[in-house]
Amino acid sequence: MYSAWDEVQPNHIYQVTKSFPLTEEGDNGLMYLYQPIIGQKALALYYGFLGDKDDLFENEFAHIDMLDALNMGLPDFLEARKQLEGMGLLSVFAKEDSEFGKMFLYRLEEPIHPQAFFQDETYSFYY
Repeated sequence: MYSAWDEVQPNHIYQVTKSFPLTEEGDNGLMYLYQPIIGQKALALYYGFLGDKDDLFENEFAHIDMLDALNMGLPDFLEARKQLEGMGLLSVFAKEDSEFGKMFLYRLEEPIHPQAFFQDETYSFYY
């Protein structure tokens, strides 16, 4: 039987990237348009990744730190991550490293502009 442990483990390393800073429209879109769809855990994960991306002293993190910071178990983390992926807010890349094992790159995507959200036939379906 497949479990969250098969995909990611707490000791796996990850990095976070984002092309542009989160705009005010993007922040409002996350709170008022995306959050009712993706839920609080996925929203917290997005902001947690955003905080890691802005960390000037470190660029690699262990998943256990994010799990502890959000008080979230691995299954909830994976579900929240998939919610973000499904809504186009997160791209996930994985690779095997001979020294560190499985490593992840999480690329945060900018939420679409609220006006575009309601004009998109898929997103507008949710409202």
